[in-house]
Amino acid sequence: MVLRRSKYGLVTVELPSTSVRHFGTRRQVRVEGQINGLVVKTVAFPTGSRRHFVFINQRICRILGVSAGAAVSVSFRRRAPPVLILEPRELTEAIGENEVTAKAWHALSSTARTIASTWIAQAKNPQVRRWRVSNVLSRAVRHYEERGPFYPTDRERSRLGMPKKRAKSM
Repeated sequence: MVLRRSKYGLVTVELPSTSVRHFGTRRQVRVEGQINGLVVKTVAFPTGSRRHFVFINQRICRILGVSAGAAVSVSFRRRAPPVLILEPRELTEAIGENEVTAKAWHALSSTARTIASTWIAQAKNPQVRRWRVSNVLSRAVRHYEERGPFYPTDRERSRLGMPKKRAKSM
């Protein structure tokens, strides 16, 4: 494969035409592999012509001693999905009780669900866990119904024992 400079000045390598079949998708896909033996984790982007390409950042080019126009050997495979955080039992039960709550919970990003699940699970006292479940799900519904953010507001932060956000100084 030959490194190419994109019209935006970035170094890329276009993967073979079999990449769509190899990755099982025409969409963006998280990949891991090797470029000239250097192990990398990155994202393969679709080209629009049934192929994928990968950006090669300057750091990798420096490490490999290559630049646009250089020939490189590449091999990539689809990365395993990230490890899922298990939802606490109390959260799973509460989600199953109400359809709107379930829709609101599943509409959150996986990162937001992971952070919330971890926060709930860290509570040792069952009463505190139940309160945290209620708090998280009410904020999820608020966000789902577009009545406010999922993250705690300043007023909620004080009840959660969290410091207030500082105003940005200029």
